[in-house]
Amino acid sequence: MTLIEDANEYLVVVSPYVNLKNWEKMKLRLRRAKERGVRIEFYIRQNADMDLMQFTELGITPIRIQDLHAKLYYNEEYAIVTSQNMIKYSDENSIDIGYVTETKEEIQQLVNFTERNLKTYAPHSSPTEKPIQESAPTNEQHTKPEDFKWDKYLYCTIRDGLDKSVKVYHKGHGVEIKAGGSTFNAFIWNSRVNKFRISSLLTKKEFECIRNSSSGIPLHSDLTFELMEGWYSSSDTIWATSNASFDIQSLKNVNAVEGKLIADMITAFILSVDELKKKCN
Repeated sequence: MTLIEDANEYLVVVSPYVNLKNWEKMKLRLRRAKERGVRIEFYIRQNADMDLMQFTELGITPIRIQDLHAKLYYNEEYAIVTSQNMIKYSDENSIDIGYVTETKEEIQQLVNFTERNLKTYAPHSSPTEKPIQESAPTNEQHTKPEDFKWDKYLYCTIRDGLDKSVKVYHKGHGVEIKAGGSTFNAFIWNSRVNKFRISSLLTKKEFECIRNSSSGIPLHSDLTFELMEGWYSSSDTIWATSNASFDIQSLKNVNAVEGKLIADMITAFILSVDELKKKCN
């Protein structure tokens, strides 16, 4: 509960099972966090029998993830990875273990895990949704703001920048791009700063090659690149974060000005990663 009380900017709760019945102290701390303006993201298991009114009463809309099993809690200062669900009985009776970290690198690993594996794949869209490129026009048809269609503009920009097959899908509040045998996930991160982020998986060989390369990771005027080594069985990844903030909070509906900037950054990231992989394979 201290983690909730110490949150000033955001609070992320990942707990497959939640039972706040008769747990007045926990509900009070969550209410106080909302009153302080803390942005709360609450991830629960989709295929679980649970009373959703406990969230409604607190003004929280949980994000339901199929087969969720991970349990972790973090704010802007520190994080807890644990075996315990947010259940009063477990808090009082179960034998659980947890790991607390205050290091920025480890907290960022958890943020990346949440963004890539939970938020991006939240059930806002069907996994069988058709790719955006079908019937996509050329970008010349998007010259007027009133005619601008972000997703189709994005597809055209990537298609014109790459000499490879490209598919673009809506994934929750972000987009997934499949290009040249690689998959890229893009989204808007942290609603307080609204920065654009994009990532791609790397093989262990590619990760070590890029990390040990004399040229290092790419430099870009609009993006900051970083390598992220996976924990245990999780994959190594390469990320980029926009240097600028945006007005939008998701990539579902994007205006012409910001949409063109983000499309250019996505294309630049894909081209950079593609070039790095060519050198390493």
